[in-house]
Amino acid sequence: MSIKILLIGKPAVGKTTIKKIIFEGVNPLELLKSSLDPTRGIESKVYKWMDLELGLFDISGQELNIILREEEESIRSFANTNAFIYIIEYYKWKSSFQEYIDDINRIYNIIIKYNLKSQLILFLHKIDLLDRNKSKINFQKIKKEILNLIKLPIIPKIYVTSIIPKYIYYLYEAFFNILVSFSEHIYELKNIIDEILQKYSKIFCIVRNISKSIIVQSMTKDFDPDLISDVYRRIIKEALIPDKKGTIALKINKIKDVGLIISDVYRDNKEITHPLIKNIIYIFEKTEEKKIRELMTKIRKKVSNYYLKWAENNLFVK
Repeated sequence: MSIKILLIGKPAVGKTTIKKIIFEGVNPLELLKSSLDPTRGIESKVYKWMDLELGLFDISGQELNIILREEEESIRSFANTNAFIYIIEYYKWKSSFQEYIDDINRIYNIIIKYNLKSQLILFLHKIDLLDRNKSKINFQKIKKEILNLIKLPIIPKIYVTSIIPKYIYYLYEAFFNILVSFSEHIYELKNIIDEILQKYSKIFCIVRNISKSIIVQSMTKDFDPDLISDVYRRIIKEALIPDKKGTIALKINKIKDVGLIISDVYRDNKEITHPLIKNIIYIFEKTEEKKIRELMTKIRKKVSNYYLKWAENNLFVK
């Protein structure tokens, strides 16, 4: 299936950075050290994302006003778009909210005028800048306030996002929720892992594709959420993950005060059959090695069987 997604927003809001992290597997810690050159015009690239041919269009913030206001440019840029992702630097919302609302209304009017079968999605980006003086951020309250101000006939989906390790889970989860509506493989992969994890305890599971991008993440209800940011740091740095296919488990021995202490790395050399899955990473607190190997085997077998069945029905001539 082929889909088209547009990343749009004001200049320097983080569109290109998000694209490189999610779809190209670039280390977000490196991108935090230096700013990228601004996008000029419209940059487009096609990514193989499981069973999707995903055309991602990164629209220059400097040219956003022209594209939203000139009919010819709107038609050329927005034709056949499946999802508009409008990115807002939320910490600037109060000072510039009317500009953001005007842009959102223009995008909505374009969708209606040209009868586009498109999702309208808002990213409240750089949320890490909100917690400098707060211990906890009420994301639901923030979303509700924005919806009340926008007042559109439709309710756009709203996600809070950041590339900081503490919050990057939300960025990956946002794209999963967007792409799962188009991808049969992502939907089934998530269901398989969620179902199997129900029988285990204190486990966080991440699936990466061949570009080292995270396509699915799942955790048991009792997994400590305070561990997530440290987990991402280790995955991003590739410190314990060999650059080859296979299944890997990271074991947490100590949690409080000291941080993550990972003493063992279990490698399962039997590959996942799906050609676009690089590896599945398991982070677990108290599970025995025997049980984690059992879990690996179950997930590998179910994922492989699902893909083989799909391939037989869709790729092979009978």
